[in-house]
Amino acid sequence: MDNYITIFEKLLDIINWDTLKISAYKLDIDFNTAVNHLKTLLYSHLAKLGSLRDIDDFMQSDSKLKESIKGVSLGTLSNHNNYIDYNVYVSILNELVSNALEKLPASDKLK
Repeated sequence: MDNYITIFEKLLDIINWDTLKISAYKLDIDFNTAVNHLKTLLYSHLAKLGSLRDIDDFMQSDSKLKESIKGVSLGTLSNHNNYIDYNVYVSILNELVSNALEKLPASDKLK
């Protein structure tokens, strides 16, 4: 079993990137942009970064996560937040929830 360093890396491992690729294609969104934006938003949520400026500060810092997340400018991040269609991520969310529910015992699903 791989020795994971962060929760973030574990989360990235359970995402089916092919699902995002199909969704991005259907919505005419650049796949690489969608991937990087999702990774940035996931990390900022896990790290409790409260604003785009906090995310930008992280992007400017030295971090091992830069191997996973490509640095983007504050303006680019803002543009993606404003213009990327959130529906591109709905299929991934549905898949993650479905997979999680499959692993729960029936008694816990009702809770």
